[in-house]
Amino acid sequence: MGFAFSLIGNNIKRGFQLDVVTFNTILNGLCNNGSVKKALEFHDHVRAQGFVFNQVSYITLINGLCKVGQTSAAVELFLKVERLAVRANLKMYSALIDGLCKDRLVAEALDLFSEMIGGGISPDVVTYNSLIHGLSVAGQLKEATQFLDEMLRKNINPTVRTFNIVIDALCKEGRVGEARDVFDMMAKMGYKPDVFTYSALIDGYFLMKDVKKASQLFKNMDKNGVEPSIHTYNIMIDGYCKVKRLDDAMTLFNEMRHRNVVPDTVIYSSLIDGLCKSGRFSSAQNLVDEMHNSGQPVGLITYTILIDALCKSQDLDKAIELFMRIVNKGIRPDVCTYTVLIDGLCKGGRLKTAKEFFHHILTKGCRLDVRTYYVMLNGLFKEGLFDEAMTLLSKMDDNGCPLDSITVEKVISTLLEKNEIEKAEKFIREMKAKGSVHE
Repeated sequence: MGFAFSLIGNNIKRGFQLDVVTFNTILNGLCNNGSVKKALEFHDHVRAQGFVFNQVSYITLINGLCKVGQTSAAVELFLKVERLAVRANLKMYSALIDGLCKDRLVAEALDLFSEMIGGGISPDVVTYNSLIHGLSVAGQLKEATQFLDEMLRKNINPTVRTFNIVIDALCKEGRVGEARDVFDMMAKMGYKPDVFTYSALIDGYFLMKDVKKASQLFKNMDKNGVEPSIHTYNIMIDGYCKVKRLDDAMTLFNEMRHRNVVPDTVIYSSLIDGLCKSGRFSSAQNLVDEMHNSGQPVGLITYTILIDALCKSQDLDKAIELFMRIVNKGIRPDVCTYTVLIDGLCKGGRLKTAKEFFHHILTKGCRLDVRTYYVMLNGLFKEGLFDEAMTLLSKMDDNGCPLDSITVEKVISTLLEKNEIEKAEKFIREMKAKGSVHE
């Protein structure tokens, strides 16, 4: 951009007359570099000297504003366009509709779409794709599919992206059968599904726990010459782990490496979690070592999974050791990590240590959630420390963690089970006063 402005300066010195093409090139360059504010300033400066911009100029600026998320500023500029004797066109409307949809202002996008139609401007596939995507994200799938039908009626050819938007939205809503119908329809119309199409539908099948169809569709990708992406492998491996098909997950993991697809932290975390839950802790630890050796960062989520597995296998000293190791690495444990460790210690009869970790969170200023308190309360109830438990309950509100109805019911039922009738009655009276329980 520096050289571009230098050239403009040289041309002016040489007496060349600059035209709208030159200025539009500058506007486009600034917008492409994310300098939309500078592009607007350049526009204002040149216009103040009596120069008139054209449709391309304003398409560039409106599109640039929408791409950096300044849709409201783009709308303001759009409203000024016609006052400047520049006629609004399809590209301007499409850019604005896309920006509004991305900002989840679908009603405003639909109003603009109606205004465009009323002005005699016919939408194209780009306009429809933006609306279909916006409606799908907003959960208005019926309206989204109606726009797809409208496109087909008007002989506006959809793109693979059009079908992908609808398939992904239907799958996320659990309407996988309908998504498969759209998938089959696009194939009949001569459109070749891409890696995103397959990934969305595979994810939908796993969501419905239909592992057989997910696996078959994954195999069909290779047959149809579509290379799985890292995202596809993520979906498959996570899906297999959740249904405890660890051997299938590991086979895919090895296949990835054979294809020179580098596993990411998400894939490692899914596998480590699955292996830990299946009791294959040594295999999980091997993967952690592999992550270290390959330079892959081991995140807090992965460490929390390992601590949870160690606690469940009653290797509490190792769990504490791992916790301290991550602290020494400069990784700050969050409330979830603390809760997992405290729960394991309470269930393993190490209440004193659990209390130390609990108080450590408070001194660190970490915001506790209801689950952390409930885990600690369970530990205290288990050891018969009812007075200490009731004191902790009274402190929850003060620490910005109000009791929810589920926790209140669990506390009452626990006290009654332990035959602590008087404490249960006192607690019920306190909760009634706060409006947490009803008659």
